[in-house]
Amino acid sequence: MTGNDSENSARAHKAAATRLFEAMGSLDGPGIAAEITDDFVLKIPGSCVLSGERTGPEIAEIYGFVSQVLPNGVRLELHSMTAEEDRLVCHASGTGETVDGESYNQDYLYLLNFRGGKISRLVEYMDTKLVDDRLGKRYRVWAASKDQDVLPA
Repeated sequence: MTGNDSENSARAHKAAATRLFEAMGSLDGPGIAAEITDDFVLKIPGSCVLSGERTGPEIAEIYGFVSQVLPNGVRLELHSMTAEEDRLVCHASGTGETVDGESYNQDYLYLLNFRGGKISRLVEYMDTKLVDDRLGKRYRVWAASKDQDVLPA
């Protein structure tokens, strides 16, 4: 890849990532779908109730749950992005409010992989204790009603 091709690719990846993050923050399913591959994988490391590796319908269900607890979504502020070849790293922070009026102020580090101009994998690092504190109890009830795997409290 030439220098110009590499720069254009990095710009395109940053633009796609920005569109994805905007769609994620506003819980815009079609907007998310437009930026990801059909075999997209979402991985949330750690041991919180949302941790694990998910694909397709599982991701849609998780976003459905999150939209119940954070009905106005999470307003993301992108602080920095670095792109190279088929990878992108993004540091961001997000602010939101739960249906109970509790703040949901999160820090994120995203690792993205691209294939064919779309995002094929997203690893989302965040404060997992905050996830459990704000979403955990509701998630366990929701997951039990859906027969989903649930991590212990």
